[in-house]
Amino acid sequence: IASSDSQAYTAEGFDASNNDLGPVTDATFSISPDGSCIAASCSATVLGAHTVTATKGGKTGTASLTVTVATHTVSGSVTGNAGIALAGAYVHAFNATTGDWVTNILTDAGGAYSLTLAPGTYKLYIQTNTPGYPNTWYGGSDAGSATVIDLTSANATVDIALIGTHTVSGSVTGNAGIALAG
Repeated sequence: IASSDSQAYTAEGFDASNNDLGPVTDATFSISPDGSCIAASCSATVLGAHTVTATKGGKTGTASLTVTVATHTVSGSVTGNAGIALAGAYVHAFNATTGDWVTNILTDAGGAYSLTLAPGTYKLYIQTNTPGYPNTWYGGSDAGSATVIDLTSANATVDIALIGTHTVSGSVTGNAGIALAG
């Protein structure tokens, strides 16, 4: 289970001949080396292997429980002008507290992305790889003003709509097609 979750257990009784006596509803559950059980639901925050023990009338039974890092997902799409998907853009995740780069992913043909991250807060930087679309922070002009995405307790959907830039070039002319200076 993830470190933020719990697991429900049941105990089954057997007689001396190994005949199934059915569920044992009043067993006491405990977990080691750390954690807690409320009724028949157990959880732990320390990563790794744990043993859940059910006890009834001096008899015990055990089960294994492995605790893993909890993760959350930020997913969505990256689009440009008129909702056109921006395929091949990198979406980078940075820790919002430390500013450290965490990971990145490439958008698919439909502009979709999905990043699996540890619980925390993040900022996204989009490297578009598409002419006319500058690289940018989601929700801000720089890392300091970028929008913070909160993944401390839940997943988030972040659709990123970018505005393309265009270059206009040419010359300015006056009467009779004579170029104007300046």
